[in-house]
Amino acid sequence: MIVGAGPSGSSLGYLLSKKGFDVLLIDREEFPRPKLCAGAITWKTKRWLEKSYNVSFEEHFPLECVAGDYSIYEKSRLKVFQLSPEPFFFVERERYDLELVSLAESRSCRLQFGQRVAGVDGSTGAVFTSSGDTFYGRVLVGADGANSAVGKSISSRRRFGCGLQLAFQTRVPREKIIDEYRSLTPKMFLGYVKEGYAWIFPRKDSFVIGISGKAGREKVLKKVYVDFLSLCTGTDPRLRFFIEAHLIPKGDFVKIPGKGNVLLVGDAAGLVNPLTGEGIYYAHMSAELASRAIIEYYESGKENDLLKLYTQYLTPVHNELRIAKRVSYLVYSPLRKLAFLALKSPRTYLKVAEVIHGIKSYSQIPLISKGIKSIHQGN
Repeated sequence: MIVGAGPSGSSLGYLLSKKGFDVLLIDREEFPRPKLCAGAITWKTKRWLEKSYNVSFEEHFPLECVAGDYSIYEKSRLKVFQLSPEPFFFVERERYDLELVSLAESRSCRLQFGQRVAGVDGSTGAVFTSSGDTFYGRVLVGADGANSAVGKSISSRRRFGCGLQLAFQTRVPREKIIDEYRSLTPKMFLGYVKEGYAWIFPRKDSFVIGISGKAGREKVLKKVYVDFLSLCTGTDPRLRFFIEAHLIPKGDFVKIPGKGNVLLVGDAAGLVNPLTGEGIYYAHMSAELASRAIIEYYESGKENDLLKLYTQYLTPVHNELRIAKRVSYLVYSPLRKLAFLALKSPRTYLKVAEVIHGIKSYSQIPLISKGIKSIHQGN
């Protein structure tokens, strides 16, 4: 049984159903449902989707926009404009998630939507809903986001070492953006918040403008965000925008992602890149790794430890996120100004983009590679 039908839950449901498992997928919402997200899809995510679902990404998933370059700003000053080795794809999560749910259903994955979870008993695999229903699963998977009810049921401690991030986001029509920012180039802005960044991502006829920072200082972050919106649109900062907010993990993943026969995937396991904020790829990848562990668990006659198998499969992902966390200390500190001066070569930023897309590893970026050995020694 899987709680949460976002990318991680739907992908896991598809992969297990494809192998003949009886899978129940539960979500509190009816699909299609709105979902706040910047909606950027990298090359590694596209490759995963095409390999796992055996489909053409461009033909199967509705695209809003495709960008072949990217920009990085130090506040309002352009520091990097770089062609990307692979395109960035932008999707509306409402349609993207619906397609994933449809693919899971096509493999006979059973769906129970509109079921708000009222309680979870991790020891028995029971899920209690607000409608009074109770569902049981031999394996229970929490794919229910950063504020996971399944995660809370197996640990009373705060699961993310440094808490969560809060993101504000709104949609702005293309004609409302000032000319300087109106191109289809995805833009990342550093320096507005200490532990996060602002962004402008393109859509067909509009832009998604957002900012993320440490949760707990909502009023300060929102004021910075309103000022940033004013910069992007050239309007009075007192102008009211329709602003939405959501929580995301800050990149401090759950080291032991479950308990017994309860597993956590995607945001519920804290699997978000702390440098870029990317979570969709890790949602899909953790679903694949959880499916491998579950299949091996049953094929071995339950002789193996399910959680141990899953944790072992996740080790390379955890190592990648550890490195990204260390890199983020530089990117989100004032020292990045020195890095901008030292790393002027277009080839360097090409390698940065290759890492973001998953074409290359962090060890192939100048300066970063020298620190990786010490990172491994420190963990």
